[in-house]
This record gives sequence, C-alpha cells and structure tokens, in this order.
Amino acid sequence: IIPEHLQTVCDRLTTMLTDDDAEAVEVLEANTDLLSVAFPKHYSLIEESIHTFDFDTALATLLAATGNSA
Repeated sequence: IIPEHLQTVCDRLTTMLTDDDAEAVEVLEANTDLLSVAFPKHYSLIEESIHTFDFDTALATLLAATGNSA
C-alpha cells in the first residue's frame, strides 16, 4: 500500500507522462526526496528519462515501481 501523498504524486506524474507534459520535470524535482526513497531501484531511470523527455520510458518505469501495469 502506497501512502496517500506518494500516491497523489505518482498519479499526477502518470497523467503528465501519459500526456507528454513537460511540467513532469517540475513535479519530479519538487518530489525528488519522496520518490527516491520510495523507489530506490527505479528512481534514477525515472529521473533520467524525465530529464531527457523520454516520457514513455519514465512512465513504464514509474508504473513498474508502483506495481501497476501500462
């Protein structure tokens, strides 16, 4: 079970990445500590993918980290 705030951030990022919304960079940066602690195995790839605007990879990695499927 994912804590509520983390779920809200993940839901927002999922929507933004699905919509190819570049503001995902800002959401990621505002929540770096939360996401890196919650998803230590996946965070670096999520971060790198968002910063290079590879939103498909970022979304797939985020969904894998949260246990959801694409």
